[in-house]
Amino acid sequence: MSELKNRFRSAALVVSFTLLPGFGGAVYSADSSTHSDVAAAGCTICHGPKGHSPGAIPSLTDLSPEELAKRMAAFRDGTAQNTIMSRLAKGFTDAEIAQLATTIAGWN
Repeated sequence: MSELKNRFRSAALVVSFTLLPGFGGAVYSADSSTHSDVAAAGCTICHGPKGHSPGAIPSLTDLSPEELAKRMAAFRDGTAQNTIMSRLAKGFTDAEIAQLATTIAGWN
């Protein structure tokens, strides 16, 4: 049962996160802090409230905006690998990544 629960959770996370960047310009734009807040809120599902991870997934709280952007760009570009993050990051432009990184770093 636990394996099925984990698979369902993973599938739900991938679907929910891939929908956020999929809204494109209609809902999310790099110059909109409100939309960035909405997109960044999805990060809390795995990385914990305000980026404080309660488990094995890395916390985001001690990372600078530059480091957050660098890591997300690495997932997007394929130089870093993670089942979920590699898929999620592909949906973001450099400007969107920079805005998300600024929003997340502001949680500290």
